Amino acid sequence: MFSVKDIENIKGYNKLNDKSKILFKAFLNNFYNAWGTETIESLVPISVEYVDNYVRFDYVRYGHKEWLHVKGARTWY
Repeated sequence: MFSVKDIENIKGYNKLNDKSKILFKAFLNNFYNAWGTETIESLVPISVEYVDNYVRFDYVRYGHKEWLHVKGARTWY
């Protein structure tokens, strides 16, 4: 199971600037706290990258690839 402590292992994380790393880490903590244990165990981060005015987060959940626009620590869609 992935842990936020392993954030540096997500593809692209090391390419983010410092501001984006802080935003993404805060987002990831909130994102994981918003889900139940079963979902958290099924969620596998794939990659993260800065695109225009947001951070794109790609992941697999229950075997399906999904991605989010991350605009802030508590704002994603």
